[in-house]
Amino acid sequence: MKRFSLFALILIFPLIWISSQGCRTVATPSFPLIPTNTPTITPTFTNTPLITNTATNSPTNSPTPTISSTATDSPSPTITNTPGGPTDTATDSPTNSPSTTPTDTPTNSPTAGAATNTPTTCSAASVQTTYTFETGVDCLHPDASNTMVTGYGLSSTQKHAGSQSYALSINNTSGGNTNAQFEIAYSTPQNLSGSAITVFIYLEAGLSGSAGFQVAEQNTGCGWDSTWYNAPATGSWLQVVLNPSTAGCSGASTPSNATQLVFQLTNIPNGASGNIYIDDISITLPAGPTATPTSTATAVVGSSFYFDGGSIPAGWSLISGGSPLPVTLSGPTLEAPGYAASAGAMGATVTWNAINQNAAFQYAYGSPTNWTALGITGFRAMVMVNPLMDTGGGMQLYCQSGPGYSWENSSWNNQPSAGTWVQINWVPPFASGGSPVSVQQFGIQFATGGSGSAFNTDTIFVDSVELY
Repeated sequence: MKRFSLFALILIFPLIWISSQGCRTVATPSFPLIPTNTPTITPTFTNTPLITNTATNSPTNSPTPTISSTATDSPSPTITNTPGGPTDTATDSPTNSPSTTPTDTPTNSPTAGAATNTPTTCSAASVQTTYTFETGVDCLHPDASNTMVTGYGLSSTQKHAGSQSYALSINNTSGGNTNAQFEIAYSTPQNLSGSAITVFIYLEAGLSGSAGFQVAEQNTGCGWDSTWYNAPATGSWLQVVLNPSTAGCSGASTPSNATQLVFQLTNIPNGASGNIYIDDISITLPAGPTATPTSTATAVVGSSFYFDGGSIPAGWSLISGGSPLPVTLSGPTLEAPGYAASAGAMGATVTWNAINQNAAFQYAYGSPTNWTALGITGFRAMVMVNPLMDTGGGMQLYCQSGPGYSWENSSWNNQPSAGTWVQINWVPPFASGGSPVSVQQFGIQFATGGSGSAFNTDTIFVDSVELY
């Protein structure tokens, strides 16, 4: 019984204590709020991370100026300036070297009178008969005295035939008119006697106002044997021809000992700037009648006239026009020698005495002729006057076709220097009623033009008429 009572007390006492706790009324339900308020105060701890900013500011501010200033200021100028020196040195060295040395070497040697004395690696060893400038400049270069020449080389901007020509860039800042000369030098004298030297030239508008163009051969007998042409109109090709002669230099010329060929654009106005293009230089040596090698078009077999057979071929006649007509007209006759020292040429004597007079060598077909079927697209001819017709004369090609004899003509070509052969070339457009399948006649017309004076009696010549 005592054991039970003790055991019971042990069990009951905690229950009574627990029960008393549940029945107590305590007016402090604020205990749970303490932890709640405490975290609310934790912005103190949130602010504490501001130390992080301190830490952040410290390493950021510290290394940034230090690293930046030290690394940038110190190595940057040093490294930049150092390569600047070697770069300038390297650039100046190779630029000045090739620019000055190679250019001056070939340019200085062929200066007039010095070609045979100081041959260069670019001097021609023999006569090259054709220069097309498709693959190289072939030793054609500016003279050393040409301070206004700013560059030269091959160009596809303008070309007479093929895909390229030779271009010479000119900028005249000399303060006065000056000449631009370029040349081909021979390492040993060459025989150009009886030859015909032709070249096509083209001027850009920036060189307008230049006085003229001339081709010359320099030989051991005298300094200059040349032919002079008025400068061509800008934007069009002009062919210039030189026939070297012993009559040059008052009879002292020796074309059998030519030392160089010279090409010169003369009296270029101060301030003029632009390119002159040169193409299709040919040197025809006296080996009988030959077609002019300056055009890629091939003459149609049976449709060319060289006037070397001892008589004028049938179909050719001499006609005239104008009001008044030329005073006298005599021809056509066979003249000798012809172009390139050939056996003959067709000629006529004309006395001019007024503007707008003309005389023409005309070929008439017996019936309309189909040029298309024959493979003919155009024609060309070598022409010459001696002396000049007047102060404003020139030549043009023409044809008449179709049932109504529709007239078409080429552009105007100023007459060359007296006694000088020049080629004129034309592809008829066959417009305004013309037809290539019904060509009636074609010809070469010489005229005094609309503003000439000082009229002469002269001989007009035609040779190497080629239909192609």
